[in-house]
Amino acid sequence: LANIIVFGIIFFVSFSLLNFIYSDTFFISHSKSIFLFGSLLNIIGISFFYYELLKSDQILIAKKNVTFYISVAYLLHNLVSLPIWIYTPKYFTAINPDFIKLYYLVLSSSYIILLGTYIFAFIYCAKGKSNSMN
Repeated sequence: LANIIVFGIIFFVSFSLLNFIYSDTFFISHSKSIFLFGSLLNIIGISFFYYELLKSDQILIAKKNVTFYISVAYLLHNLVSLPIWIYTPKYFTAINPDFIKLYYLVLSSSYIILLGTYIFAFIYCAKGKSNSMN
């Protein structure tokens, strides 16, 4: 599983560099293919994390694992904001004020939920642990 992730990262970086070199989207707009491929790679990585979690005994204490909460929040954020990012270059114009409102509403809500879950995870998982450096 780790080899698949490493190969995916290497392929993603090389694909992104080639996309920026041979396309005119660098410094102008977002590249849909990079967003889509990066999100897909993140979803695959998080799925492998869940699979490894299910195979081990760590599933029994997942509610005290900050990595579990972070992965759930990031996966939810990715799945919600990916369609907005895909349609942004086409519909984010002055003649589409409804899409602009939807864009800001969805992304703001998604980031608030993402960061709220991060804050909850850090506080909830740190409760009961010692703050000493020993």
